[in-house]
Amino acid sequence: MFVIKQNTTFDWPVKARMPEGGKHVTVTFTAQFRVIDHKYVEEHRGDPAAMLRKALVDFEGDVLDAEGQPVTDPQARCDIILAQSNFLDALSNAYAEGLLGYEAKN
Repeated sequence: MFVIKQNTTFDWPVKARMPEGGKHVTVTFTAQFRVIDHKYVEEHRGDPAAMLRKALVDFEGDVLDAEGQPVTDPQARCDIILAQSNFLDALSNAYAEGLLGYEAKN
């Protein structure tokens, strides 16, 4: 027997590549995702930012604003990271991996 819960969340590792000094470095962090409704996914297929705005709850790591001050509001943190294409791709991949049942790799 199993139980289906509404508002299910899960933590999943994210690996993003960042350009730095003429090469790429990989940063790894954990994000918390919300399982979103299939209907919403179908309506926003092809728009990963829209899906992740609803699915991404928060993530590990510091986010600083333009003045160098920490951003602590989870929604503001999510908006900032989703505005960066390299993180958008990495978060989208991590969300899909978590839902599809791939084993998390450290």
